[in-house]
Amino acid sequence: MQKIDQLIHGANILVCALGVAQAATALGAVGAGISATLSMREISKRLPKEVIPLRDQIVELMRMEIANSHLSKADRLLLPQMLEASIPDQHAIMAAGREREAIIDDMVERLTDPAHASSLLRDTYRQMLRKPLDLLLADSDQAHRMAAAFQTAVIAELNSISKRVELLIERASKKDRELELTEKLFIGLARRTARDVSDIDAAYAELEARIEAAIDLERQAALPSNVDEQISIVLKRVADLNAQDRLDDADEEVDQALAEIAQEEQRLVAIKMRMLDVSVEQSRMRGDAAKTTQRLLEKLALEHPDFGQRFDALRSVWQEWYQRGRDKGLNFDLEVSIELARTNVEKATFPEQTSTALNDLGVAQTTLGERETGTERLVLAINNHRTALEKFSRKRNPLAWANTQNELGNSLRILGQRESNKGSLEEAVTRFKLALEELTQDNNPRGWASTQNNLGSALQHLGERERGGERLEQAITAYRAALNVYSLKADPNAWAMVHSNLGNALSTLGERERNTLRLEEAVVSYRAALIVMTRDKMPMDWAGATNNLGVALKTIGQLQKDVKLLEEAVNVFKNALEERTREKVPSEWATTQHNLGHAFTLLGNLLNHTGQSEKATETLNLAFAALNAALEVRTQNNSPFDWASSTSYLGLAEIISFNRTHDPEHLDRAEAHVRAAREIFAEAGATQYLEVGNRKLQYINHLRNGPSA
Repeated sequence: MQKIDQLIHGANILVCALGVAQAATALGAVGAGISATLSMREISKRLPKEVIPLRDQIVELMRMEIANSHLSKADRLLLPQMLEASIPDQHAIMAAGREREAIIDDMVERLTDPAHASSLLRDTYRQMLRKPLDLLLADSDQAHRMAAAFQTAVIAELNSISKRVELLIERASKKDRELELTEKLFIGLARRTARDVSDIDAAYAELEARIEAAIDLERQAALPSNVDEQISIVLKRVADLNAQDRLDDADEEVDQALAEIAQEEQRLVAIKMRMLDVSVEQSRMRGDAAKTTQRLLEKLALEHPDFGQRFDALRSVWQEWYQRGRDKGLNFDLEVSIELARTNVEKATFPEQTSTALNDLGVAQTTLGERETGTERLVLAINNHRTALEKFSRKRNPLAWANTQNELGNSLRILGQRESNKGSLEEAVTRFKLALEELTQDNNPRGWASTQNNLGSALQHLGERERGGERLEQAITAYRAALNVYSLKADPNAWAMVHSNLGNALSTLGERERNTLRLEEAVVSYRAALIVMTRDKMPMDWAGATNNLGVALKTIGQLQKDVKLLEEAVNVFKNALEERTREKVPSEWATTQHNLGHAFTLLGNLLNHTGQSEKATETLNLAFAALNAALEVRTQNNSPFDWASSTSYLGLAEIISFNRTHDPEHLDRAEAHVRAAREIFAEAGATQYLEVGNRKLQYINHLRNGPSA
């Protein structure tokens, strides 16, 4: 334990020293402060897989403990279930500091099944865990291996952080020259950001936003302030005039004082408005979404005393925070927009306002939910859109009704991508078509084009699961219809988004048809989208289009057996992962890891066939690492279809490894992966994937019974 503590402490000191040594400005020191605080969280996730598998040891020790106990029959059935649901890996044990009670607390928190909720049962579970964990944690060989692995991870993290510190300095070198902000403030902001944001890349973006808020506060402080009047002076003057029987003059003095008080009230309102602005920036720096929302609402109340006007004003503020959070990748701003929309739902005075606010709430929840793992926020968004539709009248407000159908379809589409069945995707298509009954190219061209784009996306995801290209052709038609309205000059962002989606459909169809021309069309569409989707202005959209470009290049490289194209695809995926980090957008990070793993698999296969055995081995190891990383997020519970896709690719990597080594264990693992994936594809009715799985199983049987290919 002492050795590990020393390594942890040394990691923080080294990271901090590295950042300070490379920092040319005060902001560089802030980067080092963030790195020092965040390095432990990052490094705990990077422990190599070759550390002794703790899960198996804990399971075995726990089973022995249960077998030798005098538990009731019910407990003997439930405790193994609880163990299966909560067993930690070496990363969780390391993150808990290898402390027994901290590990047990973490395991108990993982228990979500109501059958395991009894406090008495949990107390029994805790008691049963203590002896196995004591035995495990006392294993000196285990501790030594974990410490060595941790030290390796520290070195890798240092190399990564040095580049990130340089990037932060480069981006913000001008900002710290604008005003004299103290070093103490910088470091304080860094520490708060590190506490609130667990990903280094996201922390840097958040820190820059908080520094902007600090600069605004400095400007506020530099503005002149008024001096309050003393009412006692007025009262004395009035008393003196009355004593001289100058009642009219005293009355005039009172009138003037009242006029000055009225001016003072206006001045105090202006002062309060300024202080509310200060509080918003202060709360922004602290990462307090609830207080930020509270101050924004207080400001609105001053600006719009007439409550009837406040709904539209609040919607404008919601839109400002929502759009910034959406386009800049700032989840904090989306959290504020969700709270603002929820307030508007509560304060709405008639059904149309309630429906509008519910729709706004669903839109913000969908955008944030798309970046997160799981489906909870997406389900909330869908429920809000459905409730909004109950309150909208199609006859009285057909365009608003159609817009809500469109937003509901969008939420269903994103949810459907994570589910194994096609129900949500099918309903999404229905919702978009309903919206298009009211939204026409003549009465609302941009709304019509937006819905055509969303319809294309839902059709595309359905087409990816089905045999043939009918749905994909329909998706391409819908995207091209949208481009009849959107133009680069008038609607650059929408134009770029549709081009990116069109590239997806062309890429999928080109892969299915083994048609290089379709794939090259996809590459052209992605490069068009990236004209607008730059990393500085639209980092999340840039990362998405970059990832999709990598998919097209990967597929062309596969068809043409071109090592250079596959290597280019690998580099493109790595670029996308600089913005698509696990903590910021875990689902999208896993998608890119999945694509990177497939590219490494194909590249390793080509290298093996060209006699580059050593390089092929290294590349296939990278493939396994990327695919296993994707599966840490793409779980069978959260995203069964995505889990099956990545598991199927693991089977392919095992097949290629067998062709290289002739080790039958690779075939055993390959068959297990392919069969597990096929179960999900069968449930989803994904005939295209089922056929691929069948071909893999046939090939595996061929390899078992004959010479390797």
